[in-house]
Amino acid sequence: MSSSVIMQEFITKYMLCSGVAENLILVINCENLSVFNAPYKMMRVILSSMQSLYKAKARAIYMLNSPSTFSVLFNVMKKFLDEVVTKKVEINSSNIS
Repeated sequence: MSSSVIMQEFITKYMLCSGVAENLILVINCENLSVFNAPYKMMRVILSSMQSLYKAKARAIYMLNSPSTFSVLFNVMKKFLDEVVTKKVEINSSNIS
């Protein structure tokens, strides 16, 4: 089981109020990342687990300070992801520090 799934299960079990509709917002700071040193495997695991297990819980996924090439790569990945998930992902390439 991946660490992102374990984290989501922990949050669901111990941090959310029972019977209340709650949404998660995932913020990823991509500062100092480039196309060559980005943790693609981790990002793929997070996106796929959000898509398959927590689609209804995810309100938004923000990728801040990302290289402009991330937008291009995400546009390619969109073809393989669920449209509900891709609408929740926002990539910001400008420096927000």
